[in-house]
Amino acid sequence: MSVEITRKDRVGIVSISDAMTAATAEAFRDTFVTWQHNEPEVKNFVFDMSRVGILDSAGLGTLMGALTKVSRRGGDIKIAGLQEKPRLVFDISRAFKIFETFDTVEEALDAIR
Repeated sequence: MSVEITRKDRVGIVSISDAMTAATAEAFRDTFVTWQHNEPEVKNFVFDMSRVGILDSAGLGTLMGALTKVSRRGGDIKIAGLQEKPRLVFDISRAFKIFETFDTVEEALDAIR
């Protein structure tokens, strides 16, 4: 898994590649927490998952943990670009009730501004 976090205006864009699983959860958490600590004025995030092919329950738990941290700071996370297999995990777990999802990063950015 690779994670790249950029900023567009006052929104963090978290681009994730490959798998989000138990094997990658800690690395993701560390990267996200460090970036969030260094950019305290950024409260809202778009997670671009268009390049994530695998999402397991640990990966979903990591997303929920990130949402908890962001929510405590008065922000929100929108999910963009879910692929077929991760979308199935969202369907089964009903994560759609927790996260608002969009087809593209641009649509998510429009909704979060």
